[in-house]
Amino acid sequence: MKIAILVLSASKYFGRKGTYNLQEVGLAKELSRRGHSVSVYKCVTSSKEFSQENICENVEISYVAVRTIGQHSLFHPSILDSNVDVLVCFSDNQISTPKVYQWARKNQIIFIPYIGSFESTSPKVMKRFFMDTLFKVSCHAYRNSWFLAKTNYVSSNLSKQGINHIEVAPVGLDFDLLNGNYKQENREILKKKWSYQNEEKIVLMVGRLESDRNPLDCIPVFKRIYQSDPAYRFLIIGSGSLKAELKEKLEGLGLLGVTSFIESIPNSQMWEAYCITDYMVSFSHTEIFGMSILEAMYYEKPVFALHAPGPDDIIEDGKTGYLFDTPEQMAEEFFNKPIKGIGEKGSKRIREFFTWKTTADQIEKIIDYGTMHRGEI
Repeated sequence: MKIAILVLSASKYFGRKGTYNLQEVGLAKELSRRGHSVSVYKCVTSSKEFSQENICENVEISYVAVRTIGQHSLFHPSILDSNVDVLVCFSDNQISTPKVYQWARKNQIIFIPYIGSFESTSPKVMKRFFMDTLFKVSCHAYRNSWFLAKTNYVSSNLSKQGINHIEVAPVGLDFDLLNGNYKQENREILKKKWSYQNEEKIVLMVGRLESDRNPLDCIPVFKRIYQSDPAYRFLIIGSGSLKAELKEKLEGLGLLGVTSFIESIPNSQMWEAYCITDYMVSFSHTEIFGMSILEAMYYEKPVFALHAPGPDDIIEDGKTGYLFDTPEQMAEEFFNKPIKGIGEKGSKRIREFFTWKTTADQIEKIIDYGTMHRGEI
């Protein structure tokens, strides 16, 4: 089969080449292993001309420069190959999705929306209303499609929109991009490379420093941890508009001197950050999935996260990590949670359940159905 994968979201943060375990590439590689020919189309904000590269055998990725409204690309489907059999669209509530759907229907291409978010997280009421209305209209337009939902939360809410064909297909890791020999690495040498003393303990936070990620919620947690044990240090990887405010608050508490900020590092080096870490924390209330959570658990690191659609599906509370209702609860209970065996169990869970094999299975199931019911899906 000839399969196209389209990523509509485009922003300076989302899925930059070399800095992220790209979902579309991991899925494409798994599909290619099954004998499919896969073309990936990724919308980018760069003004550079259209470019292409071969990822591996039978997988080609095209970077398509588009105009945007926020993270929404103004994508025109005419650039897509109309001879493909299937179009998997990382769609969420993107403005261009209905147009892409109509193009697929016109060309009798099986259209599979892959959705991790269906609602706007904008603090602006009118923007939330517009995007939520758009998603409801879009769902009505392509109700005959067979949806892939990244989480059970999304699946449940799609059902409320009258969508009957839904499969839960969790995001997976591209294990080719990870360090499978991490257990043989010398942690003391790595910590020295990152300018840490061996006796220092490290809490890691990864993600955009924007309001939807709630980075300021780390304040009560970091404060409580450091007050309890001054050997702790805090590593924040990410950038955004709240960076200055976060630094100001940390300085006011005397924590800025024990906190390191790194805006971004190549994905090929992220394994080092996980290996030197003792804990990872996540504070987003709206986390769609959480690639950094998957990666931290792969490297056997205990993850402490607030309840959100992604973490709720990934983490088995008390068994493979810990989930909390508020940052204050996390701060209060941080040192009361046993962590023996948590890392090993978490890594085992990721390796067994969060690979791209599951999603590729679901896509092939839909293809088989769609081939028999051409025009209905």
